[in-house]
Amino acid sequence: MRGLIRPSFFTKGVRIPMELTLRQKIGQLVLYSMDGNTITPETRALMQEYCIGNVIHFGNNVTDFAGSKALNAELRSLILESCAGVEPFLSIDHEGGRVFRFSRDFTWFPSHLTLSAADDETLTEAVGRAMGEELRAAGFNLNFAPVVDVNSNIGNIVIGVRSFGDEPEVVARHGAAMARGMQSAGVMACLKHFPGHGDTTQDSHYFLPTVSKTMQELRDTELMPYARIFPQGAADSIMTTHILFPAIEKERVPATMSPVILQDVLRKELAFDGVVVSDGMHMLAIKDHYGVANGCVKAIKAGVDLLCIGTGGSGVQESQKECLDALYEAALSGEIPMERIDDAVARLLRAKAKFGADPGSAAPDFAAHAALNQAVCRKAITRLAGEAITGKALYTSAPVKELAFGLTHADPRKLTFGQMANMHTGGAYTTLDQVDYAADFDALVIGVQALTPDSMEIAAAKEALARGKQVAFVLLAAPYGAPYIPEGCSVVCSYTLTLEAVAAAIDVLLGKTKSTGKLPVNLPEI
Repeated sequence: MRGLIRPSFFTKGVRIPMELTLRQKIGQLVLYSMDGNTITPETRALMQEYCIGNVIHFGNNVTDFAGSKALNAELRSLILESCAGVEPFLSIDHEGGRVFRFSRDFTWFPSHLTLSAADDETLTEAVGRAMGEELRAAGFNLNFAPVVDVNSNIGNIVIGVRSFGDEPEVVARHGAAMARGMQSAGVMACLKHFPGHGDTTQDSHYFLPTVSKTMQELRDTELMPYARIFPQGAADSIMTTHILFPAIEKERVPATMSPVILQDVLRKELAFDGVVVSDGMHMLAIKDHYGVANGCVKAIKAGVDLLCIGTGGSGVQESQKECLDALYEAALSGEIPMERIDDAVARLLRAKAKFGADPGSAAPDFAAHAALNQAVCRKAITRLAGEAITGKALYTSAPVKELAFGLTHADPRKLTFGQMANMHTGGAYTTLDQVDYAADFDALVIGVQALTPDSMEIAAAKEALARGKQVAFVLLAAPYGAPYIPEGCSVVCSYTLTLEAVAAAIDVLLGKTKSTGKLPVNLPEI
């Protein structure tokens, strides 16, 4: 019968339906996002009507462990009932560092760059396993991590510390380790962003970037981590990127919509047979240049198996329905061949047989994970210059809320660096615009994410040095601005702005612990 798929594989404990209707197949091809943290009557009706088979959560959908677990259990029950008993993928972006959706309970592990500074694959794998155990216990079975972009462009504003660094070999080693750990806990890892988002200065959330490298340059850098990780079987899925690669795809379409990139390079050259997930189809790289619904149809035709069609915010429910209708009509008309749909659904069902099913009732060992988190942060701290500071310290940063930066919802308090330092040491703190250089302090300790020659942090350091004060910097992100720091300053890198990382960096500055991390990126010559 046209429009039905008959899977020929079974896994113990997981029920695979013998037939799916076309509407049910289309529902398998999407990651739907909810507006809010409850299943409203409108959401329930839409999911039932369109046979939605999978969900992606954002920071407005989940906050804590108990709430996430309850919501995922309710979603799983609804989807099993509406989608012929097929297990759903319940997914999230959970990288650590800047990309962390929860506000409490889950362990806030540091950035990928912190892990590569620690440079211990055993620890990286343990972090992946701990992340997986917490997610799995809360009902998640797909996580969009690790990031295996090689951050070869220091002007990259969207990847940066989310990468394991600028050396493909290092990225491959730690990417494989994290994915291995995550999947050992029953959560499917997703390597991203294929073929690579590391050599851009534009963010595909807002622009349509181009990477103009030759094919050989791409093989040597962007594609190398995938080529090293795929044969290990460490990850069963990848996420595409909305970037133009003219050396591979001559048509002006991004990787997400390119059959050359997804079929010739990914499937044939790299021999990847796992699930291909799209990056968010509402990102402006797609929305502004191709249209979301049209982009979804083109992406499935090109070789994407699972589309991320939501944003986790209000105002996209109608757009998500448009995408589902467009896919259905394209299948009916033959624009998307049925063989392409059946191939994608079969691949998803195989993955669900491996990673689906009830998460069970086992509770994660949060205390052990907290200890692991502290150990990783402490091992990663890297001293770039100077010695331990002495005397009374004044902790400061620009008048911004450090933890409000980036893509995280992790700390609603939105603490400044000074506040975090005070929580750890009890020391005095202020913001740079309020510093009294004649006050009673011996060392000015400055926390900062990005530095340029005219940064107010540089001016403050020069002023403090001129007045005979000690000056120390804690670099809370990629350390590319370190060469701008004046001579005579102490400089340590934490590569992330979590509370544990800041505490570890301050202990090194105060001489309480030694620096054991190594610089995971090459600094520019200035």
